[in-house]
Amino acid sequence: MALYGSGIARLNYQAETATLNNLIRDWEGKPELITAISEFNLGEWMAELKTANEEFNTKYLSRTQEYGDASPETIKLKREEVNVAYYALRDRIDALHLLVETPPSPYVTIINQLNAFTDQYNALLVNRKPDSTDSVNSGQSSSENQS
Repeated sequence: MALYGSGIARLNYQAETATLNNLIRDWEGKPELITAISEFNLGEWMAELKTANEEFNTKYLSRTQEYGDASPETIKLKREEVNVAYYALRDRIDALHLLVETPPSPYVTIINQLNAFTDQYNALLVNRKPDSTDSVNSGQSSSENQS
């Protein structure tokens, strides 16, 4: 595993899948690694890892093909529709939260969950584009909008 490093989970999807494929190929093909897998009873774990990696790769490729088949106009239109719907929902939840007459507001949990999703999504964007952290972090997060 030292050959592949400790940051496999931080790689992009394609690199992670390829790295796991290479790692599994080593485990299945090198006699000293075959012995180690057997001695540590890791056969089932390795088989599960291999299956999960193959299933992920199949789904990833299928989704990529769907994106490729979709017209850019349709994708752009759907993103715009989703943005409008999200902001409308967020604004309604914020308004209902502000109108609660007797604290505590029942909307605090959903506001916190939306903020957590936003934070996770922003972190994902930062990891995908290491050179663009300033543009992601300069935007206003929903937590700033949800007092």
